[in-house]
Amino acid sequence: MLRAICASGIGMRSTHEDNFLLNGKIMDKKIQKKMSELKIIQYQSVCRKKVNFIAVSDGMGGHNAGEVASNYCMKKIADLEEKAQNCTSLNEVVSLIQKEIVHINNSICEYSEEYPELSGMGATLIMLVNYESENAILNIGDSRAYSIGEAGICQISKDHTEGQRMIDLGILTRKEVESFSAKKNLNRYIGYFGRGYQLQADVFYLFPSESLILLCSDGVCDIFDEKKMLDYFCQDEELYDIAKRIVNDACYSKNADNATLIIIKIKR
Repeated sequence: MLRAICASGIGMRSTHEDNFLLNGKIMDKKIQKKMSELKIIQYQSVCRKKVNFIAVSDGMGGHNAGEVASNYCMKKIADLEEKAQNCTSLNEVVSLIQKEIVHINNSICEYSEEYPELSGMGATLIMLVNYESENAILNIGDSRAYSIGEAGICQISKDHTEGQRMIDLGILTRKEVESFSAKKNLNRYIGYFGRGYQLQADVFYLFPSESLILLCSDGVCDIFDEKKMLDYFCQDEELYDIAKRIVNDACYSKNADNATLIIIKIKR
């Protein structure tokens, strides 16, 4: 069983390009359009199905293209959750999602070419996949997953950015990357076009001991480093209040982006 709390805020932006999936619910287009008035929304849910999907998607692109991409991505992943109930293993669920990601990517690329106002649109994807007592993280882009436990906080996913690539290749140190102008440029995302290219997510299988998971868009993790993020959880507060406080603080920071956070408590 999973308990999940989601908070999402528009920050200082005029449009809300983040979206999420929680117990079959996504942020619909009407809510996305009203986020300039609502500022922050919050949901919580208990997930009890054999297979559960919980996800965050951060859209990108001019005009309304980003919110179209993230909404489409979350809707297609949500639609897949019912079919996944027939799977007989976590690996089978992951394989099903990977196949759907190829279709989602191709569709986003086609829409981007067909409709000029959607040109260049794309989205990230960070999601927890739960099959009975087993769990995995799937990642495309620079939204992130973290695990919090007795040893502190640990980033699970790896960013698909040029900054991270420079670190992986040993060309730049983490300190040097901070001043690298292309550090945030994505090299893998939903909406990436390449002839014959089949987009796939990175997969990270969780240890049974990992019981508190965070999923967030870069509007959260670009504002708070791991130490600051962990500080929020050291307060004697309910997870619902912690989620709201993190997103609220992120949204009122300088030049704040859309910010979305899901806290997932895995109950065994």
